[in-house]
Amino acid sequence: MKILGVGIDIVDKMQVAKLIKKDVFGHFLKKWFTTEEREYLLKSKNIVNEFSIIFSIKESFIKASSGNITLKDMKNINVSKFNYKYKISYTKDEKFSLDKYYMITNSAIKSLVISSVVILEK
Repeated sequence: MKILGVGIDIVDKMQVAKLIKKDVFGHFLKKWFTTEEREYLLKSKNIVNEFSIIFSIKESFIKASSGNITLKDMKNINVSKFNYKYKISYTKDEKFSLDKYYMITNSAIKSLVISSVVILEK
């Protein structure tokens, strides 16, 4: 497998906790997260942690795309969780995803979430 891109992102959970308390949080969710992600986050028992993980995975994916995907495309990136694993789907350009495999890692410590995405050729 050939590595096509690597992206890493760190989110400060304390900053996320502050954002959640602000009136603009709903607007932020609508602007940057898909409907599926918003529904998942609003049902989450630990919204700060899950928000931090999903946001850092999305940011890592953008960085790993080597400029093919930009911040404007963030709402077209869907991060879902199934059986304790996160999965990425990109809905704007299906051709981009056809021949690629995404490897996601993340680690959450007390105050930070660190995620990485590696885009590999299938």
